[in-house]
Amino acid sequence: MTDQNSLIAWKTQAWTNPDMVAWYAMRMTDSSGTNPLKNRVERHIVDRCVIGQDILDVGIGTGRGSLPLARRGYRVTGIDSSQAMLDETRRQAAETPIELHQGDVRELPVADAAFDTLISLNVMVHFPHWQPVLQEWKRVVRPGGRMLFDIHSLDHLEAALPAEQARQIAEAGLNDGAHGAYMSHMRVTDLTAWCSENGLRVLAIIPVGGFFGPPAYNQWIKPLEDRFAWKRLLSWLGHDNRLLDFAVFLEESFPAFLTSRSTCRFFALLENSDAPAENAAWLAQYSQFNERIAACSSQPETALPHLLDSGWQQALCRHLAWPRNRQLLHLLLTELCRSFPQLSWRELLPPAFVDLFDDWQLQEQIDNATLDMIRTWTTASVAGESLTHKGIPLAPGLEYHLMEALLTRHFGVFSGNRT
Repeated sequence: MTDQNSLIAWKTQAWTNPDMVAWYAMRMTDSSGTNPLKNRVERHIVDRCVIGQDILDVGIGTGRGSLPLARRGYRVTGIDSSQAMLDETRRQAAETPIELHQGDVRELPVADAAFDTLISLNVMVHFPHWQPVLQEWKRVVRPGGRMLFDIHSLDHLEAALPAEQARQIAEAGLNDGAHGAYMSHMRVTDLTAWCSENGLRVLAIIPVGGFFGPPAYNQWIKPLEDRFAWKRLLSWLGHDNRLLDFAVFLEESFPAFLTSRSTCRFFALLENSDAPAENAAWLAQYSQFNERIAACSSQPETALPHLLDSGWQQALCRHLAWPRNRQLLHLLLTELCRSFPQLSWRELLPPAFVDLFDDWQLQEQIDNATLDMIRTWTTASVAGESLTHKGIPLAPGLEYHLMEALLTRHFGVFSGNRT
């Protein structure tokens, strides 16, 4: 397709720009926003999934996925279409042994069956033609070897949004020339069917970006992106290790155990082996788990029994000793309950925190009711319409004083005494 070829050419050319490379290198080491969380979660996934000693990193970028492996003694080869990217990787590697080649992800400049594990982070998401790319990647992986890559979840969009809206998001940037906005999406059923026809086995689908992905990615909690309190907490992730540890704990306790419907993005772990029967059995089990999640959505611990484990509960209590962690969890649970009114999280929290969150919920309801009343009283009353002097509205000033009086005298918000 012309549109696909145009998009691929644009994406490839973009990463030859030295300024683009410098920005990307900074972003991969930047401690602001959700970057440290994303990097840590992805490193954990890579560490769990690699096998053997010979590792190929396709689209190595600045080496964030494979340089840690090289420093631990793995034999790492990196490929990227951008020489500028490879130069930056070489600079960051310093004395660490690593082999680097410039090349196309669709035509890898390496021998057949040369690697135990192929990893590719934030590469497949940029291209719509994932089938021939996977076929080429399979060529360079040894029999029984593994391939690990991430991509956006079409299952999530179709579960959370009307069909037409999901389609528009999935195709944004493909046909309108705004290629910088394009992100490739995949269904797990499509991937499994293709793998069965092409000699690959699906070992695992690992959802990521469940709670703390970039804005608007997870459709279930999308309204959180407009909450100032949420933005402020995320801004602390790079500076508050206890908050960062808790965010990683939540990501790896909940979304990672769910399915591609639950999050905006997932990692696919494939094995180079012809296993259509195993794929069919895996997909049947995966589909049953999706149904199980839907059936017990009011009690998450039914689908995720590890949440009732005493060790997990103790870890949760340790994390919730930190005030920012309590605020983050409260905001997250409040938004999840708006998307899933039947959700009950009380069994997951110690009683003291259930009482605290109930009190916070009541306070928020009172505050919102007060603000709604303040916003509407002048426009909804005859008095409000008549509060003018020589054409100048007096209501805003009175509105401020009324709000102050209600909050301080009646609700005791600033006085410390709630009456």
